[in-house]
Amino acid sequence: MRRFAIPAYPIQRTLAVVAVVAGLGLGGLSCSDATSVKSRTPSKVSRELLVLYDAYVDARRTGAPLCPETPRLRIEEDRVIVDATATIGNARGLAADLVALGMRHAVAYERVVSGELPISSIPALDDLGNLAFVRAAMGSPSSGATGTSCPR
Repeated sequence: MRRFAIPAYPIQRTLAVVAVVAGLGLGGLSCSDATSVKSRTPSKVSRELLVLYDAYVDARRTGAPLCPETPRLRIEEDRVIVDATATIGNARGLAADLVALGMRHAVAYERVVSGELPISSIPALDDLGNLAFVRAAMGSPSSGATGTSCPR
């Protein structure tokens, strides 16, 4: 019994794969703001950092405390601890770029640079040529890793 017929021609096969992949990506992100993560193009920046930036902008605009969607983010004041991966082993160059964006306590090991990045600098990360990918460093669920007092 066949449930899904794979087209015989390569172009039809490619189009079928593209349609399936596009369908999977439609409901992935959600945010209330029209200029939020949902409307952005693919990025070197992880989803949780993009969502954190949107929450930061909303909190600054409304005067409310910053309460990130992901409670395990490690936030200190208005900074988030990140792990950034350099392209082709250029961690020192990436560290210098991140420090120029305001990163404190930057530490490089092999291709990874970790440190406290200002949340306001998150949109500028996509412009770094030495950056392959950046994500938030997560705390353990029981560590109370956020530096905010959010009702959970």
